[in-house]
Formats: sequence, structure tokens, C-alpha cells
Amino acid sequence: MPLSSSDIIILPYDSQFSRAGVQYARDSLHFTFNRMQLNTGERLRKIVAGIAFEMATRRWLESESIRYDRLGATAFTDSDRFDLAIGGRRCDLKSSLIYDKRKIIDLRADPAWVMDAEALVPEDQFESERMGEHDIYVFGFVAGLEARHSTDTEKALAKNLPVCMVHTPTREVWCNIVQWRSLGGVAFKSNADAPIAIEIGGQAANRGAIRERLRLAPRTRVSAKHDYYSVLYLSASQLPCATIALHSPALEKTHVVEPTDWANIWVYGQRVYLCGWMNKHDFRANSRRLPAHSPVKQYRHTATANRALPIGELRPMAELAEIARKHQRV
Repeated sequence: MPLSSSDIIILPYDSQFSRAGVQYARDSLHFTFNRMQLNTGERLRKIVAGIAFEMATRRWLESESIRYDRLGATAFTDSDRFDLAIGGRRCDLKSSLIYDKRKIIDLRADPAWVMDAEALVPEDQFESERMGEHDIYVFGFVAGLEARHSTDTEKALAKNLPVCMVHTPTREVWCNIVQWRSLGGVAFKSNADAPIAIEIGGQAANRGAIRERLRLAPRTRVSAKHDYYSVLYLSASQLPCATIALHSPALEKTHVVEPTDWANIWVYGQRVYLCGWMNKHDFRANSRRLPAHSPVKQYRHTATANRALPIGELRPMAELAEIARKHQRV
């Protein structure tokens, strides 16, 4: 059954998608493969959009009374295996963030805009054995704006929109890669004239996630309550306007964070477009190899080599829903 623009499922964007996405992104950044060689802010926003797409897809499945499981979901420190299982098949969700205002407007005006965009699977992922030939890929898009520059963040704050400023200390130093040990009572100090509220996130001795919020009084040393074995991120809900220093007695190192070292990773989502699906066997037979740095409709160019197929050649989500329902009746 060929895909038509009327088969594209348009879902509302819930701010909870971004809220859940920023937490997962902050925790997992150092444990995800930077395949696209993006800077920290871009990588984090891409992760946020991916979580948003997964949450929207799960809501749609629930609204259609389609059972799924998340047995492939992994701890934030592990590599992903697959996102969901639907109808007895593993399902890998593949989404792109549409952040260009003109493209968002075009897509909102006519969902058929996506039909000649590319369904992309990174070549190294495709050639791995994590997905069987009858497992499926589900493709779609998240339409939403980004605040890439401080001026964009200031505009968002002026409109009372959420902001999530993030800084990630150097992984090689602050993730204790060489020797897993306590950082020895990490402490902070800011040179601001007013208090600054921050969140610190990292790992405990058992490598589980720990986080806490601290209020940094001006020019006053403030110690974290938890015993951190790694510091994964610092975060703030405002744009920090002063230098903040992070110190580890065990490392005998101080990490200095300047006001320009923060990135706003909040995705100001508008809609989610659930486009279509195909199993790996058919995608292998119908897709083509798209070299790295190739132009595609959804963004300027790809960063890596992909297997690619026009969205219009996918199978409708309604068909997948019916297959899943039949599986449930067995």
C-alpha cells in the first residue's frame, strides 16, 4: 500500500516531551556516540527531539489501543538496542528535527512537504546486527524551534518560555574514565553579585544517576551534598551571567565555566509528524546509499553516510497498527 500525504499522522507537541528529553539528554550525553560530529548544544537538542518523538509515538500507540513494550530501553550509560517492540517486532524510531522557520511553515501548510524528504538510517547502524531483517523502522519529524544563541534565549525568557542552560565539563577529566573513584566533595563558587541557582548531575559509586540543586551565594564556596564519582553536567533555568568554578579535591582540579560556555537545549516543539514504516529487509532492498555531506530536504546536508529512501515510499502507520492488532488477537 503506497503512502499518501493523508496517511501522515500529525500529533500535538506536549511541553512534557521537552522536559523529559532534557533530563535524558543531560544524563546520557557522554555515553552516546557523536556520529554526526555535532557540538554539545546541537547534540543535546537532537537527543531531546528524539525523546519527544518516542513519547509522541507511544501516546499514539496508546490512543490506538496498541500494546508495546520497552524491553530495548537501556540505562543512560548504555548504548541503545532498540526503542520499542510492536506486534512482536523490535522497532527503531528514526526522527529528524525540523528547526528552520520557513520549513516549519511549509510543513504546517501542507504535510505533503515531507513526501520527498529522506527516511534516513545511519549506514553503520544499518549494517550492525542489533536489528533483525523483519524488525522495523518508524520514521517521522519533530517541528520545533531552537535557541542557538544567547539572544534567542533572552527572547525566550522575555516571553516566559522555558529555558534549560547546560554546560558539560570535560569528559576525560570529570567522568573518571581512567580510575573510578570519588571526586572528593565537589564544591562551587561564583563571582556573581546575586545568587545563582544551578543543578549538578553525575554518577554515584554504583554508577547510578544522582543530581541536586544548589544555590550559589555571591563569592561563597558551596559544597555539593552527594558524593560524586563523575560530574556529567551543570544546568540552570536562567542564563548565567557570571563565572562559576567547579572544584574537585580528589582531582586537585578546578573547572571554570564562563557565561559563554552554556547552551540552551530546550526544544520549542510545535508538532510531531509520524510518517511511515518499513522493515529492515524491505528497506535494504529499496533504499540507496547516501554519502556523507549529501543535501536532503529536511536539513542542509547529512553528516554521515546513510541508507536513504523517500518518505513517500514508506508504508502507512495505519497498516502497522492493523498488523499489531492482529498480533494482539493471536
